[in-house]
Amino acid sequence: MKYLVITLLLAVGLIAVSAIFSKSGRAEAYGYSDPTMKTNVIVNRAYNEGKYSELLDLYNKEMASLEKEIKSPTPFYNMALIKQKLKDFDGAEKDFNKAIELAKVSGFMPAEDVLYIAKAQMFYDKKDYTKAIAAYNEALSIANNDFYSCPTLVSLGEMYRYLGEYDKANAYYAKALKENQYYEAAYHSRGYTKILQKDYKGAVEDLTSALEIAQNPYSYAHRGFAYIQLNELKKAEKDLKQALKLMPDSKVVLYYMAYYYKKQGNQSKAASYISKADQIALVPEVYANTLGGMVSNLEVFILEAWLASRIEGADVYAAKYAKGEISE
Repeated sequence: MKYLVITLLLAVGLIAVSAIFSKSGRAEAYGYSDPTMKTNVIVNRAYNEGKYSELLDLYNKEMASLEKEIKSPTPFYNMALIKQKLKDFDGAEKDFNKAIELAKVSGFMPAEDVLYIAKAQMFYDKKDYTKAIAAYNEALSIANNDFYSCPTLVSLGEMYRYLGEYDKANAYYAKALKENQYYEAAYHSRGYTKILQKDYKGAVEDLTSALEIAQNPYSYAHRGFAYIQLNELKKAEKDLKQALKLMPDSKVVLYYMAYYYKKQGNQSKAASYISKADQIALVPEVYANTLGGMVSNLEVFILEAWLASRIEGADVYAAKYAKGEISE
């Protein structure tokens, strides 16, 4: 699924928990002790096995047994992530708010801006894009947030894209590029948004800029689609074959390939690509795994929400063209 970010966030949080809960005496300073969760390995195993209810019960029992007020945001942060997995979004929001409240006064990790970004991702998961926008803006308002500013600006663009406010989306991508003219994600996302606006020349320009920075297979796929619409079929074929080479099991790429062959008049080949695409599940975290070799893990978990979001929905869009459900 698309939630590599949750795993990474939880792992980071649990490493912090492991340090906090060590017998070095720091547990007293944090006002939290943990006699049951002896290592973060146990917790990670339960999480990775999908035992979210059991893990949440463990947290609830431990926290109910405490005599001192909890001063660290970490346990609330971890519980919020678990509740998000359980789709208890109201509970997750409450725990995120408590974690943010504690982070503001304690100075403990995770930092306030990271918590707002995680909270925004929860709203994104809930498909409450308006609240996600508010949370991302809170993250941007925090001083010394330079490290997260570009990904947060792109995330804001993505939220406005989901709301169908394409001009606002493009304005946020432009803000990110103003801060960093080599920020590949902003070019990619703006390029795809221009496809939705049917500005295919503009899409090619942005996706070409993105590909000069990073070989994102989705940039090849979307640029290939834009080339089809511009009737530059040789260029389209080259891009789509490259995208297929990089991601042979991508629904987006397969549907675009089907659309290409449909435009070529090869209906049987188009049908074969549609059939294959229909049988494949969307796995948006694949590119994030690739990105993990290029940037730090910290940046990967912050970026993951929009890495997923920028292709979520693209498979549906591509399928409609491949199956002739959108009139040109």
